[in-house]
Amino acid sequence: MTPAVVPLSIEHMTERSFPAPWRFEQIDGGYCIRDANNHVLAYVYADESREAYQAGALTWKEAWLVARAIARLPEVMHQVTGP
Repeated sequence: MTPAVVPLSIEHMTERSFPAPWRFEQIDGGYCIRDANNHVLAYVYADESREAYQAGALTWKEAWLVARAIARLPEVMHQVTGP
């Protein structure tokens, strides 16, 4: 079964009430992304053990980059779609 692709838009974000700014913080094993109301939006996990590397897990640097990219989504969408 193929997942549905839903285009991102600023309207979708405001309907769901995940107010900016979004931020990310380090937690045990990765990062947590939260909105301005402190609601958890996503977790990004990292593991640099040999077993995790062989399984294709994210390194801490990769997890940081992904968490930062997610946290910047409202800013990027605002730049793309305008105020």
